[in-house]
Amino acid sequence: MKFVGYKNMDRVYEKVSQGALSKLNSGKRVTDSFALSLLTYMALRACGPNDQAVHKGEKPYWCYWGGWNDAMNDLGMTLPDYEPTSDPELISEEQYRRNAEGLPKRRRTAWNRIGSAAKFMQQRGILKLLKPANVFQQKNAIWLLCLGTPTENLLAEKQAREYFHLGEE
Repeated sequence: MKFVGYKNMDRVYEKVSQGALSKLNSGKRVTDSFALSLLTYMALRACGPNDQAVHKGEKPYWCYWGGWNDAMNDLGMTLPDYEPTSDPELISEEQYRRNAEGLPKRRRTAWNRIGSAAKFMQQRGILKLLKPANVFQQKNAIWLLCLGTPTENLLAEKQAREYFHLGEE
């Protein structure tokens, strides 16, 4: 997915400034920085309500369906433990082997962190799962980013359900 939703960022930060991603940490209110990173990533890949593709009926707005694998890779969560280099000759066989052995663990950790952040955002009302992922069919989940007012979010959800043929909730 490409960066198409730069116009969504004003809405993301408006929600953040209202406390949508805040939580208590040692008695202090803080913004969950990983949830913010994930929401930013998703919002940048989601069309906004005024995008041409939305008006032509080609895409729904405020929807992310890129999947967690794309997110974990694009957010650098599966990078090797050694410094990346453009010259593969500089990577020792031992480093390469350790990286290959550690990749499943890094992917599991990344998957869990993303899942926890998504669950937190669902609880805060900033994300809504429209359709769960189907691992067997290799289909990603479809998420609605609730970046507007309740009325705007309902309109976005209605349009997304029609586009993806999901029916009523």
